[in-house]
Amino acid sequence: MNIIEQAKQLGEAILATPEYKSFQAAKVGMENNEEAGKLLETLQERRQALHEVRLAGGDVKEEADKLWSHQRQMLENKTISEYLDKKRDLEKLLADVNEVIAQATGMETGRPAGGCGGGCG
Repeated sequence: MNIIEQAKQLGEAILATPEYKSFQAAKVGMENNEEAGKLLETLQERRQALHEVRLAGGDVKEEADKLWSHQRQMLENKTISEYLDKKRDLEKLLADVNEVIAQATGMETGRPAGGCGGGCG
């Protein structure tokens, strides 16, 4: 079996993990939640407004404060909070898989491994 086929199998194995399945369920839940959708839309609007003020050379403090306030509000939304938690869990799994591959190949990932900061050896 060649390396590409093995990578495909690894991808399929990841799709079967509880982390991936939980992430997908939370993603669908967020996409189908009207309140979460409105919060995400407003987030994009706030980011765009901040970007435009920056480009114009204006004082970004007011827009940045609005953005931070909105982000805090988003984290209070159970659907969004659950999605972010499940996304973080999946990202950790993927980082762990990448670390194992890096260790097996002798490549550095920049993640601390085994308490030695990846620089032992």
